[in-house]
Amino acid sequence: EGGWGAKKRVYTFDGFRSLGYAAANHKLPYIGRYVFYKPSKFTLLASGSFSLGGNHGVAWVKLRTKADRAEFVVADTHLVQGQTAAADADRKAQMATALGRVDKIAAGLPTIWAGDYNSNKSRSTDAPAKAFAAAGYTDARKIAVQKTNADINSAKSRSATAKVKTNGDQTDHVYVPAGVTVSRWNQTVAAENCHYVAPFISDHNSIMATVGLPAA
Repeated sequence: EGGWGAKKRVYTFDGFRSLGYAAANHKLPYIGRYVFYKPSKFTLLASGSFSLGGNHGVAWVKLRTKADRAEFVVADTHLVQGQTAAADADRKAQMATALGRVDKIAAGLPTIWAGDYNSNKSRSTDAPAKAFAAAGYTDARKIAVQKTNADINSAKSRSATAKVKTNGDQTDHVYVPAGVTVSRWNQTVAAENCHYVAPFISDHNSIMATVGLPAA
């Protein structure tokens, strides 16, 4: 989620470029979803995006590793917010659309899903988690060999010094299909004495997962 509005977007793109990343797709029909990749390690085969309504949608990219020519898809999504039954129903519908369209794009290639699902285990119905489980995906955090800050809620208050919540209610997830391994899952948390520290960059912590693809 790379910044709302044209001005903030510039910082996002400049920051990733300084680290050797390229933008796979920057012309999206909604705000804030991007996929960045390293051209030194991957060849870009295709990319695109589609809307799920309002400012919600999916950005996707099809890549090939330069080391062993393994092909795969990465899909990043942002679902509707809300804690009501109606919001759960909306997320269920969004997931059905997202999974259906990306499955056609992937055409059998392994797909890594990431994003802000605005849902967690404390919801009365964790619609995204149920949709992924039914489709054969697993939360990378559950199967990672090494985990860092796995008990911290990835969403936080819009304050530079908000209290760190350790209920393990992840709003942001990485989901992987069968056959993909996860050696490490990490959540970046800048905090001291159970409170976040300035500067305030986002109301979500970054989630990273090191995954292993099936042999090409």
